[in-house]
Amino acid sequence: MLLSYDFMNIALIIFFSVCIDIFFGWPKVVINSIGHPIIWVGKLINFFDLLLNKDSFKPFFRYFFGILTLLTTTILCVFLAISIVKYTNHYKYNFLFLIVLIWPFIAINSMYSHIKDIIDDLEKGNIKAARFSTSKIVSRDTKSLSEKELIRASLESLSENTSDGIIAPIFWALLFGLPGIVAYKVVNTLDSMIGYKNHKYNYFGWASAKLDDLINYFPARITSILFLIFSKNVLSNFKNLLIDAPKHKSPNAGWPEAAFAYTINVRLSGPRMYDGLTYNEKWVNEYGLEPKLIHLKQSLILFKKVIILLLLLLFTIHLIIEFTL
Repeated sequence: MLLSYDFMNIALIIFFSVCIDIFFGWPKVVINSIGHPIIWVGKLINFFDLLLNKDSFKPFFRYFFGILTLLTTTILCVFLAISIVKYTNHYKYNFLFLIVLIWPFIAINSMYSHIKDIIDDLEKGNIKAARFSTSKIVSRDTKSLSEKELIRASLESLSENTSDGIIAPIFWALLFGLPGIVAYKVVNTLDSMIGYKNHKYNYFGWASAKLDDLINYFPARITSILFLIFSKNVLSNFKNLLIDAPKHKSPNAGWPEAAFAYTINVRLSGPRMYDGLTYNEKWVNEYGLEPKLIHLKQSLILFKKVIILLLLLLFTIHLIIEFTL
């Protein structure tokens, strides 16, 4: 359901939260003093990981404890969010609390800054610094990546994180307010920490990975449409999207990635290395151009356009709520 508060509905609350993040991000002084909500969630997940994910446990118990970790972490955080909403409802200008509380769960400024750092490093010819900057936004090993591989990895990360870090949180906030965005970010953080298909997390992180796939289903596809709107040939690229998106190993990541690839006409995905092992992933937009620095710069322009469109959509939803509900 779409939620309304005193003087302001949830769409306009999110609109202002997005604006704050665009201009300020999550300030370093705040991180240094109190940290960040996702860091707090990460510490809770790590606690359960160390406590319940033992090699000595049989697969059944690792499945069970993984589900227990998912439920406990999510329920605790959502209960806290609901309690905060109920408490702030006693105040006349409760929407101000919600604007501030939703703000840290949106990652527009940080994503832009990370990509800008990589561009700056590559423009200076500092491949070592570029590898380090890229390692902050990808899970693969960047120590031996070439400039072309760093650019490809950055483009893929920007496309996927536009969905995971921006569109999806806003989607769930629109539906369920602060508890919705908190629930999404908790599950997404669980997936990023324990949702791997390896010996350590194959059982323990299974439930978190599956739920993350489920809750990203619609946001990933919405993100792909937002990218394609700025494509030169929307209809043709939409057809290509339907063919290439399912090639990705993830049921969701392929959608924003394929849309991104066709919109700026580059070849993405393909072989890559994780934990010292090479994975031969299928190409997305196989006959597109090889990624170059100019494409990384173009990607930030596309990113800005999508964010502006997002703000327009949020304000439109606000008007629809105001005049119809």
